[in-house]
Amino acid sequence: MEKEKKEEVLTAKEEKKEEQAKQDKSSFLSSAKEKIRKNGIQVKKEVEEVEKELLEKEKNWETPAFLRKK
Repeated sequence: MEKEKKEEVLTAKEEKKEEQAKQDKSSFLSSAKEKIRKNGIQVKKEVEEVEKELLEKEKNWETPAFLRKK
């Protein structure tokens, strides 16, 4: 009777491990689908766009009083 309980406990642990393995595999596959390969030119254009957006936002910021020219 004790052997049967041990076998049941082991199978429950094994089932948990299998479920985790399936979840890990599915998350890996979903992340792999989202990735898009880009060449250097595409990456450079994206970086330039982000820099332009930052520069536009910085123009809107007010300069601190001690840095203003009098």
